[in-house]
Amino acid sequence: MDIEKLKEIACQAIDDAAEELGKLSHIIWSNPELAHEEYKAHDNITAFLDKYKFPQVDRKFVLPTGFRAICGDKTKGPHLALLTEYDALPEIGHASGHNLIVEVGVAIALALKAAFEAAGEPFGKVWLRNLLMNTGICMYTTLQMKIFLMLNLR
Repeated sequence: MDIEKLKEIACQAIDDAAEELGKLSHIIWSNPELAHEEYKAHDNITAFLDKYKFPQVDRKFVLPTGFRAICGDKTKGPHLALLTEYDALPEIGHASGHNLIVEVGVAIALALKAAFEAAGEPFGKVWLRNLLMNTGICMYTTLQMKIFLMLNLR
């Protein structure tokens, strides 16, 4: 299948899920949760990925509110990491737009999954996960747990 057709399929996957992606973003926006306490966001994101039959969704990845969703095969091409955030800031909620970061990250993952399926085999690997970094302690925790080493981009 040519690249233009795969682009069309990827865009159509996003268009088909647009309403539900918007709802996911709104749920996260309407329920701000501080770092390491984002249980509603986590549960809604992973349920969304399940609904769209993402092949591998690891719940409680590294942290109780962490997740990792994987699609594809890194031996077939590039390994793309999509990092999302869904924690809110104290007193002001999602002023940083983390609900939108989730919506876009999930949309890209769905688009690439659809392209892999249309091609008949993956031409790379997609790794979607959360990255909690609103405060210094969250950043330190993430780095300390060696999240990027787990990615194994080689």
